[in-house]
Amino acid sequence: GSLSEGGACARVTTLGRLVASLPVSVPMGRLLVLGEAFGCGRQAALLAALLTLPDPFLQPYTRAAAAPAAEPANDGAAEAAAAAEDVGFFKPRLVHFTARGCSDPLAALALFDEWQRVLSTGGPPAAAQYAQAQRASYKRLSEIEYLSRELSSRLKRERLESGLSLPPPGTSAADGGPNLLTLQALLCAAFLPNLALGRTTCPPAVLADIARHRLPPSRTVAFIVGSGSQGGAHLTQANLAAALKPCGKLEQSIISKSRVHVNGALSLQTSAVLSFASQEGALLALRMAGMRGSLPVPLTGADGTTRQPVGTAWLQAPQYACRLRFQRLTCLEDAAAVAPSEPAAGGVEGAAPAGLAAAHDDAGESAEVLPVDQVWHSGSAVLSAAEPSPEERLVLATALA
Repeated sequence: GSLSEGGACARVTTLGRLVASLPVSVPMGRLLVLGEAFGCGRQAALLAALLTLPDPFLQPYTRAAAAPAAEPANDGAAEAAAAAEDVGFFKPRLVHFTARGCSDPLAALALFDEWQRVLSTGGPPAAAQYAQAQRASYKRLSEIEYLSRELSSRLKRERLESGLSLPPPGTSAADGGPNLLTLQALLCAAFLPNLALGRTTCPPAVLADIARHRLPPSRTVAFIVGSGSQGGAHLTQANLAAALKPCGKLEQSIISKSRVHVNGALSLQTSAVLSFASQEGALLALRMAGMRGSLPVPLTGADGTTRQPVGTAWLQAPQYACRLRFQRLTCLEDAAAVAPSEPAAGGVEGAAPAGLAAAHDDAGESAEVLPVDQVWHSGSAVLSAAEPSPEERLVLATALA
């Protein structure tokens, strides 16, 4: 709506001039204006501030992260400590992420809303304690509050000067704020046509192992055990549970050996399929092993009487049945065809409509493959339910602008 129809003779509309007058990017400007039209101007201003400023969630800074990467066999203890510290920082973010439709912007919005509630009831000391417990920056949250107020004020002033009137707000604001699907639709509309189609991807052999042992896919992660200095010890579930303790309870581990072809020759390869008590545990294990591509597992003596590690095994190449791989939709018509609709029959709020796969197949040449997996950062928002499923999903990729 920023340009009128007419091709080369198109003119900037009143809405286009309003968006151009705001001190933010075009998607953020659309987000602000559409938020007013959807009756959730406050949330839209906060989302625009969250996506403009650096991430409010903190990341750990360790000497190991700043130093050059060392050989795994020589730096296993330091790498394990760094991975455990990172998981401690990541847990609060993951809780908000899974509770808010697997969307990073909406997870940060939930963090801000709770921080503001604590600030209004308990004052700055209580809000500072809450931010620290959530591994978030109090200063950044304050900057988000200030910028969101400035953006709301600027939008109202520019609307008065341009004489643009918006439709009256909907009824969702009167019910304690907009629901999750409304906020997802708002983000989707603001970022069009920068949408990507996500589909689950996992090696068939891993899926076969999960099915054969009747393990829950959303709580199961598979690893290849890399060669290391094992000192005569063998990898056991107790070793794995101790190394992955920050992830929660490890219910079952299946350790197997198989012969695979490596450089034209047969080689013995060890694999480990791990089933956790919760989906959060599986996601945290992916996080721990995915930071540097491997995770050290200290091994005790073969007789079980030696507590001191006598060797190290390395968990590598993590595979997760619910991990997504994305394809970018390059045409506006294709992006509009896969906008979020009503909740799917399976109860997945915000999932793609049933015709999404067919629409994609009919226009296969218009999709660009992106060699990335699902990540958590403030530049993307996965529109799906907290429980992973094989359904197609959408991601708003601001980096593709």
